[in-house]
Amino acid sequence: EGKKYSGKALMDFADSVVRSAWNLGEESFLDLMWYLWCGKNSPFSGRSFHTFERAMIDDRSTWVEPKNPYFDYWENSEVISDILVEFGLCPKEGHIINGHTPVKAKKGESPVKAGGKLFIIDGGFCKAYQSTTGIAGYTLIYSSHGLRLKSHRPFEGVTKVLSDNVDMESESVPVLSFSKRRYIADTDKAAGLNERISALKYLLGKYRLGELAES
Repeated sequence: EGKKYSGKALMDFADSVVRSAWNLGEESFLDLMWYLWCGKNSPFSGRSFHTFERAMIDDRSTWVEPKNPYFDYWENSEVISDILVEFGLCPKEGHIINGHTPVKAKKGESPVKAGGKLFIIDGGFCKAYQSTTGIAGYTLIYSSHGLRLKSHRPFEGVTKVLSDNVDMESESVPVLSFSKRRYIADTDKAAGLNERISALKYLLGKYRLGELAES
């Protein structure tokens, strides 16, 4: 199209490409869809793919997949705040949830970045990464009281469970406690519920005045 995109506008454009590729199936959109999957500057990829090297070359130095600048800045709370603002979120209460990135927990790496503004929740659930991470990934739990991260130990198989009477264990760590408990009234869904309540009250008032017949 000859247009330049950045920030949220770039992600919105990528979203439109994906939807067009699915709904229309035109070759130009399908080509862009392929580029979004593995293109060097794709906003979806974030790293160079070395699938061929991993499959065909024994030299592990060729397997390294360089990452884009996002991963250099995800410890910077100011940069993460700017990203949140770009997407219309409050930098004080908003968070970025990151996945598909192994966290080297056994080396002391934390899944919490940028002063608690960014969380990595896919730090090794795939068995192939567990020798690198030392764990079996993270789960982020959101409740009305706050946010918690659960780190999971690798599942060693049914035989191990039966012989040693052990199961997949998890450790839970609170990462954010809300100063005030969150209620349904604080959610986006509450706006729709309030509209329905107002509509029902309006109809009830009309019924009591005799202006609305019972059906």
